[in-house]
Amino acid sequence: MIQPHHFGHPESKLTCFWLKNLPPLMDTAPMGPIGYQANGRPRWANQTATGQNRLAPSPTRAADRARTYPGIADAMADQWGSVK
Repeated sequence: MIQPHHFGHPESKLTCFWLKNLPPLMDTAPMGPIGYQANGRPRWANQTATGQNRLAPSPTRAADRARTYPGIADAMADQWGSVK
């Protein structure tokens, strides 16, 4: 399981990989919450005060949420690109 903030993005979105013949993806640029404070707790850039995602319902919401963060894609290419 990884988070975008393990790879240099200020968001939180847990992503699970079912790895077969691949090593675990290692963090490349870990960072802490840099969003804002809500109820005395730090929030990630993609969270509202209630902790919900900011994306409003739309025809493209599913595709927008499924998009891979560039930092994660770069780590996948760097770390798994030469695995045979």
